Amino acid sequence: MLKLAFPIALYLKREVPDSCGKKRELCEGGHRVPFMIRWPGLTKAGKRRSEVICVSDIMATLADYFSVEFPDNSTEDSISFLPALRRESFERAPVVLCSIEGQLGFRKGA
Repeated sequence: MLKLAFPIALYLKREVPDSCGKKRELCEGGHRVPFMIRWPGLTKAGKRRSEVICVSDIMATLADYFSVEFPDNSTEDSISFLPALRRESFERAPVVLCSIEGQLGFRKGA
């Protein structure tokens, strides 16, 4: 079992007030939600980034930080955003979104 020497705090807000849509929909309020992280020694308080990331990217980011490798077919949709946390250049591949009704959407960039 992996034990961390410091706490990492992640926060994803479920829905954004004053925006179109709910979490299960393709509208802004459904998929463009704030992501906040506290990672001592890596992130600085009050800094903002505008890159697009997905919840699935958390796995690749932690694996990247701790130098853990996964089989090629286990984390296809997870991309490490560790460069963004280190304030380096980062651009995620476009994201495919799916609503509860099965509608598909495509998001590229902020």
